[in-house]
Amino acid sequence: MQTISPEKVAAIWQELSQMTQTQAADLAARMQEEQPAILVYLLAAEQADEATQDAGWLMEIGALIWWAMTREAGPLPMVTPEQLDAAEDANIRFLEQLDEGSEINYHTALQSLAADYNQMPLFGHTIGQLMADATEEPELVDEGVGLALLRLKTVIDTLDQASDGAGSRSRT
Repeated sequence: MQTISPEKVAAIWQELSQMTQTQAADLAARMQEEQPAILVYLLAAEQADEATQDAGWLMEIGALIWWAMTREAGPLPMVTPEQLDAAEDANIRFLEQLDEGSEINYHTALQSLAADYNQMPLFGHTIGQLMADATEEPELVDEGVGLALLRLKTVIDTLDQASDGAGSRSRT
């Protein structure tokens, strides 16, 4: 899939934020029909992670991701639970490698991710949404943000790879 521009991501988020309850329910029904595994994954993650933020916030950002990617590429192949598990495992391995490496390797790996990640504008917007309440005082960020970011990156990776069929440039 082509990289979604920051302008398109912002426009889609704005569109979603202005939806009526009926429009949001219709979109949720469409997501459930087109990507049931992602819906179940995010709902289960929200419950398992015992997020302290408002209920549904992980699903809301997940819907932004799905809708942005669907708008960019058209209907996407249905993602399977196995694809989600594989992407999550890859993301966890990446984080473990960061944790095991030196500070220099950590910065190099993050710079490489920022430079090479196919959906960096979407991922960056996702980070912005998760950190929205902590822009003035990042140390007050909710404890569940790191795990939520892992879950949402997993969704981005899986949809990006599914849209390419054989895989994408995205790095984990």
